[in-house]
Amino acid sequence: MVTPTGEQTPVLITFASPTNTNFFIIDENLPIEEGVNELWSNFILYLQNNLLDKQNTIFVHNLGRFDGIFLYKYLSSVYNDKQLKAIIDDSNDFICITLKLGETEYIFKDSLRIFPCSLDELAMIFSVEGKLGSYRAEFNSFELFSNLTLLKEFIDYAVQDGKCLHNCLSSAQKAYFDKY
Repeated sequence: MVTPTGEQTPVLITFASPTNTNFFIIDENLPIEEGVNELWSNFILYLQNNLLDKQNTIFVHNLGRFDGIFLYKYLSSVYNDKQLKAIIDDSNDFICITLKLGETEYIFKDSLRIFPCSLDELAMIFSVEGKLGSYRAEFNSFELFSNLTLLKEFIDYAVQDGKCLHNCLSSAQKAYFDKY
C-alpha cells in the first residue's frame, strides 16, 4: 500500500497451510512504522506458536523482490546476524531468507523461482481456484480502511492468494510424489 508520503508499505500478510489460513492486518490507528512493526511481529509470533517443526519452509510468491524486501527489512531490524541469513543472487533478488529462533528455523523461499509465472497462471496449470478477481487500485490506498466493504474485499482477495499458492504447491508436490 502507498503511504501518504508515497512509500510502499505492507499492510496485510496472509498465511495458508494444510490446516489453517490466517491473515494479519496493520492497525491503521497506529503510526505507520509502529503498525508495520506490530504486523510483522504478530506474524512471526504466529509462526512460532503454530509451526513446531525444527525446520519450517514458507513459500512466498515474489520473495525475490517486493515481499522479500519488506520481510528482510523487518527481520534485520529485530534479529541479529546469527539469527538471520539471506541468500541473494547477482541481481540482488532474494533466493531465501532464514530466521533461526532457538532451535527452530523458518526458511522463506521464493515460489516464483520454482514456477516463474503469475499466480493466475499457476492456478490454471494446477487446476486450483485462483484469484477472486483483478487487483484493484483502491487496494493500494489507506482510504481502504474507511470503507469496510472494500476492506473486506481486499482481505478476501489476499487470503485467496495465500490459499491459491498453497494449493498450487501442494498439487505440484503430489504430482511429483505420484510420478517419482
